[in-house]
Amino acid sequence: FLVWCTLTGAAITPVLIDFAATRIGADEQIRRAAGQIAFQAGLMLGLATGFVCARRPRLVPLTLGMRANSVIGGIATFLVATPITAVVGWVWRGVLNLVHVPLERQQQFDVLATSKSAAAFVLWTASIVLVAPVVEEMVFRAGVFRYLRGRVPRWASFTLPAVAFSFFHVDRRTANGVAAFGPLVVLGVVLAVAYARTG
Repeated sequence: FLVWCTLTGAAITPVLIDFAATRIGADEQIRRAAGQIAFQAGLMLGLATGFVCARRPRLVPLTLGMRANSVIGGIATFLVATPITAVVGWVWRGVLNLVHVPLERQQQFDVLATSKSAAAFVLWTASIVLVAPVVEEMVFRAGVFRYLRGRVPRWASFTLPAVAFSFFHVDRRTANGVAAFGPLVVLGVVLAVAYARTG
């Protein structure tokens, strides 16, 4: 039920936003950026709806203010994840080159680089830098990882959300972003380990 709510929210919200953006005459780039944000917001809305309907409204323990341990843990996770992800990315790109898979970056970065609209640039930047990281952590770490932990073998609770997290970064039609798949799996595992250790 929780997965159904989450996927339904992710499917319906972009359609509604695209309909509204089309009605007001927004250009293609703005519609795509708004659709990306709507997809992420739909994931969160669906996840929250699923938790509320399951009578589990607290997604994560909420505290006011940041504790020093949280900041130190975040910095430590970043410092550990960055070199590991860079090395895995280098190896992954080498493997993809060996099997002759084109190394095209994620579509969002191409759109951002070629954007001629200030509004589209701001929307895409907000989506990539602010909205996506928060939504991805809530869905994949606080949602999927927390749900799987204790229900499946330990290795699967760390690996399955990381693979799903990475899969969402690859365009299924064009395979754009496949160069990021391997490093993102590793990043997802590192973030899950950090989440498990620090809460």
